[in-house]
Amino acid sequence: AFQWHSTHTKMPPRHARAARGQGDHEEELAELQRRFNALADARRSAEQNPALLTKDLTRTEEKTEKKVRDDPAIHAEMHRLDEQIVDLRRKHDRLHDSNQRKRSELDVLADKLKDLHNSSLAADESPQDKLVSM
Repeated sequence: AFQWHSTHTKMPPRHARAARGQGDHEEELAELQRRFNALADARRSAEQNPALLTKDLTRTEEKTEKKVRDDPAIHAEMHRLDEQIVDLRRKHDRLHDSNQRKRSELDVLADKLKDLHNSSLAADESPQDKLVSM
């Protein structure tokens, strides 16, 4: 015969349940009612204080964060990465300034080219007359 214990998570087979007496059904019903009440209480307390649900998670995260902050190897790596960031920003700034200067020079040269092109098309003088006026 099947012996039912409250530690079992699976339901007994159908024929085993049918073979049990009325007292077994009442015990099972009482056990299920107790579990239901415990879950309902846990739900109510979680609704009243949601921080209880994440309390253990927060504690472990805080411990991990503190361990990470206090680790000298990680601290040295962070310092190295900070210096690398500063160097890369400086390099970016230098390249940006250089590009700006080159764009300005290009704009000036493009304006000169446009002026030369316009002056050569607009002139009604012959090439000999242009040479004399220069």
